[in-house]
Parts: sequence; C-alpha cells; structure tokens
Amino acid sequence: MEGAWDSLFPALDAGTIDVIMNQVTITDARLETYDFSTPYVYTRPVLIVAANNDEIKAFEDLAGKKAAEGLTSNYNQIAQSYGAEIVGQDVFALAVELVKGGEADAVVNDELTYAYWQVTTGDFDSTKIAAKSEDATSSAVVIQKGRDELRDAISAAVDELLADGTIAEISQKYFSIDVSQK
Repeated sequence: MEGAWDSLFPALDAGTIDVIMNQVTITDARLETYDFSTPYVYTRPVLIVAANNDEIKAFEDLAGKKAAEGLTSNYNQIAQSYGAEIVGQDVFALAVELVKGGEADAVVNDELTYAYWQVTTGDFDSTKIAAKSEDATSSAVVIQKGRDELRDAISAAVDELLADGTIAEISQKYFSIDVSQK
C-alpha cells in the first residue's frame, strides 16, 4: 500500500499496516515507540536552495527563512532547529517547486532524495545544495514494538541483501552512490 508520509505512522499505530518501508530515519524519539530492522541506507541531510540563492550557504542561515518540509519529518525538525519557519509540504517535488517559485527559501532533505529528483526530472540547474550535514543518518524498516518475529525476519532479509551487495548495486544503479555504507 502506498500512502502519504504524514499518514504512515498513524496507519502503523492503528494496525492498518504492518511496517513502513519508506527509508525512515532511525531517531531516538522513534525508537521509544517503534522497532526497526537492520539499517539499509545511510545518508546525510542536505540544504537545498534555488540555484541563484547566494544568501543561504549553511544550515545556520535558515534562521528566519522559510523551509518547505513535511510536518512530521525529521528534516522539519532539523530546519526548525536552525530557526526556519516551516511551510508544510509533504511531497518533496512540490517542496522543491516552492523553492524554485520563491514561496520557500529552502528545503532540508535527504541527499538521496535530491539525487533521485534530479535524475528523474533531468533538472540539474534550477537548484543546488548549499550545505551538507556531517551527520549520517540510518534508515530502516519500521515495525510496531512487540513484533519481534517480524522484525527479525525483515532484518535477516536486509542482512542478506547487504552481504551479497544487492543494496549497494541498487543504490549505484539509481543514484550513482553507495548508500549501504556509513
């Protein structure tokens, strides 16, 4: 089942879905409520601005600026931590359009999401990465706490895909980088 980002955790909480397989970042807050499989993606947050924006060069420059972010995403939290005003937008491509159109100053998101957007749209010129975080995040499959057998089965499958190089191969194919390593 495909769903909007902001509906995924409520659906998991309600038992409507069994897992979230959407490159969900492992955070301390999420670990309090959910279990995670073995991580299968490691990426860094990037700060994306319009190509002609020379004012924003670092995350600290977000103070007082508008950032287009999903309301429940960890990237929203990053943008807020640097003083950004949030313009709610759950769809990354639409968040970038807000930046391109001047309705938002920036988007904080995953370097992999941005690379995929560039490749799929062919748009390499309208936006740029103004800053890249030093902190790598890890993503995994999210599972309700107490579903240990399901978590262990998913982790075993992820471990196998990591060991045989499948995840590295897939990431190279679609993003030209290996996201399976820190």
